[in-house]
Amino acid sequence: MVMHYSSSSPFRRLDSLHDGWGVPMSDANQWELVDQGDDALLPMYRAIENHAIQKSTNFRIDDTQSVVISLNKQIAAELAALRSLGESTKDVRTGINATGSYWETPDGPIVLFYTGRHHAGEIVDQVMRRRLLSSPKLVKCTDGASKNFDHEHADTLIEATCNAHAFLKFRAIKDKYPTEYAEAGRVYHVVFDNDDKAEALGLDPVERMLYHRQHSKPLMLELKTMCEERIKSKRVEPNSPLWEPVTFVINQWERLVCFCEVPGVPLDTNLVEQALIMPVRYLAGSFNYQTENGAVVGDHSMSIIATARANDVEPVAYITDCLRNREDLAKRPEYYLPWVWRQRCEEASSPRAPPSELRDLAPEIGEGATGGVAAPDQDLQLAGE
Repeated sequence: MVMHYSSSSPFRRLDSLHDGWGVPMSDANQWELVDQGDDALLPMYRAIENHAIQKSTNFRIDDTQSVVISLNKQIAAELAALRSLGESTKDVRTGINATGSYWETPDGPIVLFYTGRHHAGEIVDQVMRRRLLSSPKLVKCTDGASKNFDHEHADTLIEATCNAHAFLKFRAIKDKYPTEYAEAGRVYHVVFDNDDKAEALGLDPVERMLYHRQHSKPLMLELKTMCEERIKSKRVEPNSPLWEPVTFVINQWERLVCFCEVPGVPLDTNLVEQALIMPVRYLAGSFNYQTENGAVVGDHSMSIIATARANDVEPVAYITDCLRNREDLAKRPEYYLPWVWRQRCEEASSPRAPPSELRDLAPEIGEGATGGVAAPDQDLQLAGE
C-alpha cells in the first residue's frame, strides 16, 4: 500500500520486485490485499476525516489533474450520446481532479484526498454539510481560482487567498517587468519573515494577527498602491503580461490581507501544494486508476499515509499495527488516530513509565489487541530498564 500509493510504483513493477526477492506476489494479488486492507482501515479513515471536519480551525484546498479509466469511458459515452442527438456538449464535465485538503486541528494536521468529476468548491460543499452548525466559522485558504470559491457555504467560512500565488504571478514576468517584480519581492520577503518571527516568538493566533496588522499590512498596502497606480496611469493594458498580477492583487485584496484581520489565517497554501505531490507522482508513475473504486481506495490510502507523516508517524509501522488490531480498530477507531497512536508508542517506550500505566495503555492484550504498545511482560522489562 505504501510503496504503491506513496512511491507510485505500479503493482506490476512491484510484482517484478517481489519476484526478485523470491516472494512471488502477482499484481492481482497485491490489489486484492490492498482492497481488503482498505476495508479494514475504513473506520480509522472515517474517524480521521470526521475529526478534520469537526475539529479543524482552518484548511487549505486545491486541485490537480487525475485519470480514472472508467470515468473517461463514461465521459466519452455522454459526449457521443449528445452528439448523436445533435445537442451541445459544452455543459459536460470532462475534467477529473484529485482534490487535496490540509486541515489544521488542535491535535494535529490531517491530509485528505478526493478523486472524481468535481472541483475543490464542490468538495468544500461536500465536507461542510457534515460540519456541526454550532461550530465556529472555519478558515479556508486557496489560490484565486474562481472554482475554489464556487460553493454554498460562504456564510460559514472565512475565505483567504494564497499570497504565494500572488507573488508567483509577479515572478513569472520578472524579465519583462523587473521593477514590479522587485517591489512584490521586497514586500513578500518581509511579510513571510514576519510570519517566521511570529512563530519563533510563540505568538498565539490573535497575537500573530495583531503582529501582522502592525508590521505586514502597511507593506501590503504599498503593493496594492503600486498595482492601482499602474492601472490608473494606463501603464498596463488588459493584453499586457503585467495585467494579471496587478489585477489579482486588487481583486483579491480582502482575501490576501485576511491574515491581518482574522486570527489563524495561513499566508499561503504551500502545505496542500506539497501534499498534492502524492497524487501527481501517482499519475506520473502508475498513469491512472482503472475504476472509481480504485480511486476511492487510493484516496483513502494516500490520506492515511500523508496524515501519518504529517504527525511524525512512520506509515508502515502505523498501518501494520492498525491492520493487526483491525477488530479493536473497528470498535474504537479514535484510539488509533495518528497522534494518539504516536503518544501511546512514546509512553510505552519510556523507561520511566510505571508498568501499571503501560498495561492501561494496552487493554484487551489477551485478545491480541496491543494497540501498538508492548505486552505486559515487555512492559516490566522496559520499566526495569
